[in-house]
Amino acid sequence: MKDFVYIIEFGPKLVKIGRSRKPDLRVLNVSSASGRKSRRVWVSPPIMNAGDVERRAHASVGEFRGHGEWFNCPFDLAVERSSRLISEQDLWTDEKDDERSRKSRADFDSLIHHIFPSSSSGNKLNLDAEYRERFKREIFDRSIENYVSFLEVDSARGRIFDEQIALHERAVKSLDGLSIDTVCELIFLRALGSEEYLKATMMSGVYMGHVTENCMMVLGDAEKIPGMMDVIEQTARERLAARDMAK
Repeated sequence: MKDFVYIIEFGPKLVKIGRSRKPDLRVLNVSSASGRKSRRVWVSPPIMNAGDVERRAHASVGEFRGHGEWFNCPFDLAVERSSRLISEQDLWTDEKDDERSRKSRADFDSLIHHIFPSSSSGNKLNLDAEYRERFKREIFDRSIENYVSFLEVDSARGRIFDEQIALHERAVKSLDGLSIDTVCELIFLRALGSEEYLKATMMSGVYMGHVTENCMMVLGDAEKIPGMMDVIEQTARERLAARDMAK
């Protein structure tokens, strides 16, 4: 899937570094949720591995990290360090996207074959085995839907955090005699401890717990869960992207 990494400047030393399939819309959403007006915006070329590039961008300005995707860092410095991280291998192309889709389908087919092996004799499965196979398929599909729910809640959790940052920023700025570092720390701590953010964090954990439980029910082997989780995540992201496109 085609993704972008973006950097939004909200102040002389306040930026947000994230990723989105629709960066222009994301900038508007972040500005609206946080109550801040964006000053400048940098958007990367279309890339394939946005999650990996985003993590590397965060690490490149790690000494300025406030919390999550927020950094107390000059915009130009963040852009300079982040843009240097994007290699030719990271850039999105139609050919790379097709290859990833083929690999995803192959991984999916391989996992399905592993979970639901054909009868060695070629005879029709008995009713008990047929029931177990149908049950596993239903649980597997449920795990994908649970992961979709996790992605949706986790995205909402990010929006809630932005809103709480804006809310507590106004309250903390009314306090006199505090250094800028203390103000930033108080804002982040209050946002993290807000009831709304904690509820969203709890729900994201609940859905991820359901996914892990689904994997265990299908595989019966905890060591195989990471491999199944990779396929579930890719399938869930594709399913969610298709739903977004259909809206």
